[in-house]
Amino acid sequence: MRPLALPPAAAPAAVSALIAPGNQLYVAPFADEGPCDVTVLFDDSGHVAYADEQPEDRDIDGVLWERWGGTPSGPRQWALHHPARQREVMDQRPLCAVCSAEPDCNEHGVLWLLNADAALQKSLTFPRDIVTATPAVCLKDARRALRACHVLQQGFIALRVREAELVGVRGTVYSPTNPPQVDQDVRFDDDAIHRVIARQLLRELRGAVLDKVTLADCTLRHRRSSAEPTAAAASVTTMTRTGPATSPRPARKIALFDLDDTLTDHTAAFARWAAEYSRSTGIPLPWLLEAEQRHAGARHHFFEEIKSDFGIRTSIATLHAEYRRRSADLVPHRPEVCTALEELVDDGWALGVVTNGSPDAQRIKLDMARLTPYFDSVVVSGEYGVRKPDPALFRVALDELHADESTWAAMVGDRLDTDIQGGVRAGLHTVWIAAGRTHCPEGSVPTLAVDTTVEACDWLRSQPQVPTALVPTGPTAVRP
Repeated sequence: MRPLALPPAAAPAAVSALIAPGNQLYVAPFADEGPCDVTVLFDDSGHVAYADEQPEDRDIDGVLWERWGGTPSGPRQWALHHPARQREVMDQRPLCAVCSAEPDCNEHGVLWLLNADAALQKSLTFPRDIVTATPAVCLKDARRALRACHVLQQGFIALRVREAELVGVRGTVYSPTNPPQVDQDVRFDDDAIHRVIARQLLRELRGAVLDKVTLADCTLRHRRSSAEPTAAAASVTTMTRTGPATSPRPARKIALFDLDDTLTDHTAAFARWAAEYSRSTGIPLPWLLEAEQRHAGARHHFFEEIKSDFGIRTSIATLHAEYRRRSADLVPHRPEVCTALEELVDDGWALGVVTNGSPDAQRIKLDMARLTPYFDSVVVSGEYGVRKPDPALFRVALDELHADESTWAAMVGDRLDTDIQGGVRAGLHTVWIAAGRTHCPEGSVPTLAVDTTVEACDWLRSQPQVPTALVPTGPTAVRP
């Protein structure tokens, strides 16, 4: 067997990865997942192989697949497909790319949502056949996909498909004499199938027809469209998403949310981290949990006591950084919160997050809790020169969501000193996640106190659309 030099690592071409929270089978890879370093060979038959090939590297038809490794942690890579997970939802029968359950199907066929620019949309005639690596989707997750995938936001088509045959793979084709060719579509009956390292399965969608009802429904619900809903619904061949920077339509209902202990469960995340840390260091778990209560989240003093009592030599700064990274990965998914946010979005609300903290850690928490697709604005203090309760930080989110004098806006959070006081100073309605607490100091009295985030969302949905008198805050905070 002859060793074959690998080409420089290249990112796969952008695809319309229809990924939003569902279960552990969604197609989009995490940032900490990626292709493994392998040695590619040609065997005596002229077929590509791995030097250390394992049985799972090939599928039942003998096609060699790109080997991936890493851990499912870090932010989602929305524009990519994980090879193994893409195969799982494309192989035996089409499954939803978002939740891996059955896709939507009616008398006209299975639902597919594909990216398409304006020129392509105008050139399409139906019915027609289309070869794609994009999996099918269920109806509720088609809406989520539009909020999560920037590729779809540039333009999309909704199709109904009666027949979708597996016809080949997309991957890198190798040659003994020429450089490797990346992102090539190879059919199963092509001789090149023996020289390809596959990344995605391909299905041919036969007799595909436009689903104008789903297309219009998704368009009307997509808040970042620059076109008016009636115009978008009437002209299905010209619906190109240009994003919020082009003549945005002001949002009439805006809800801003704190992150830690409002959208996410910090207590549960800390308990998971403490259990891991106890096993790795031998520090008793009850001691860690009691220390967390003693220091009320003051991480410097928490790790200072650990170093003092247990002789840990690692610096406090390093301990804190490691904690911040790992605890973010351990934030649990709260299905009831996702459902409540989904209902707000379906009711036409524009949602934002305003949080104090490290940008990387806070955004990882959003991903791990499966919250990212619901928010059109995420404002993290570490990316700006101010922290809550400074009203300027709230103004950043309001500006990104295109608030104007007709906007009804509220802030939801669990801390009176940052979330509620900041919301009051920014002129917002405020909802305090009190969780049984009752005392409110002057200047931090909320519009409403509730016990849970779900209750807060229910209250928001019940409110009449009376404009909020937004308080002028001076120049908007800018990134350093």
